Amino acid sequence: MGMATRTTSIALTQRDTELLEALTLRIRVLSIDQISRTWWPDSATTETANRRVRQLVDAGYLSRVSLMAHPETPVHEAVCVWNQDDVVPDFGAVAWQLNSRWPEPLVNTDCVIATRFAGRFFGGYGGRKPRRAETTHDLHLSAVFLQMRTNQPHRSASWSSEEERKKDAGHGEKLPDAIVSDGDRKTAIELGGKSYDREKLEGFHKFCVEQNLSYEIW
Repeated sequence: MGMATRTTSIALTQRDTELLEALTLRIRVLSIDQISRTWWPDSATTETANRRVRQLVDAGYLSRVSLMAHPETPVHEAVCVWNQDDVVPDFGAVAWQLNSRWPEPLVNTDCVIATRFAGRFFGGYGGRKPRRAETTHDLHLSAVFLQMRTNQPHRSASWSSEEERKKDAGHGEKLPDAIVSDGDRKTAIELGGKSYDREKLEGFHKFCVEQNLSYEIW
C-alpha cells in the first residue's frame, strides 16, 4: 500500500491540493462520500469526485481502499467538552454515550488514503491504511475534521495529527487524536467509541490535566 505507480501526471488544482494536504497532514483516510460532499457539494452524485479520484490515483497521489466500517453517523457536536478549571465530567455518563454508538453492522466503504509519494510531496505522511480496528474511528475522526474545516477553519488550520506528534513523544506514549489551537489555549480532540470506559476516560483526563490541555471528546 502506498507504492502506487504513477501512470500519468496532472496539474494539481486548489481543490486537489486541499484534499491531499488533508490526507497527508491532518487525517489518514476519507470515504468517497466525504470527499464528494466536501469538495463537490453541488454534485448530485459522487461521480465527479470518483472521476477526479481516479485521476489522482493514476498520478500516484492516492490509493483506493475498500474498508469494512460502521456506517458514518453525523457528528454535530462533541460528547464532552472540558476546559482547565472546569468541574470534572461525569465519565460514567460519557462512557455510556460513547458505548451506545454505531449499532449498525460493518459495511464495505469505498475510501482513499494518500500514498507515500504524496506524503513526501506535501511534507507529511502517507502509505498506511487504517487497521481493521481503526476504520470506523478514523472515518469519524475525518468527519470531525471536515466539520471543523467548514465551521471553524481557523481551528482546522491548526489541527496537529497524532502522527505528526509521534516523533516528539516518548516511546509508547498515548497521544490524543489531534490538538488544535484557540489562541493561547490548546485543545485535545479525541474520537471516542465502544472501548472508552470510565477508566480510559479518567486516564485521558489525567493526561490532559498534566499537559495543560483542554479537550473535546467526540
